Amino acid sequence: MSSEHSGVETLPGALKARLPEGKVLAPGAAAEASLPHVTICTVTLNREKVIKEALRSMLSQMYPKDKVSVIIVDGGSSDGTMETCRSMLQGTGLARYEIIVQKSTIP
Repeated sequence: MSSEHSGVETLPGALKARLPEGKVLAPGAAAEASLPHVTICTVTLNREKVIKEALRSMLSQMYPKDKVSVIIVDGGSSDGTMETCRSMLQGTGLARYEIIVQKSTIP
């Protein structure tokens, strides 16, 4: 019986590859509880449009948001990068997010 007819779903892509052969996860809290917590880190400097697309992509993933933490290290952007990050990450249900501003000394 295929998984779409049995009411049991398997994980997509890379997550599926980490499961033992033939193991399937039932939808719901029990399945999500077995997933690892992941942290996504990125650095940025004056890349408002790029970080917006990166965050939009990350937030659109099917992985449970309460299992995801995001760390953004900004080099002292002056183009609205940090405001974009804050507004996009607030209220998303992420386990946590942190924005660290460390002025860049790179010219």
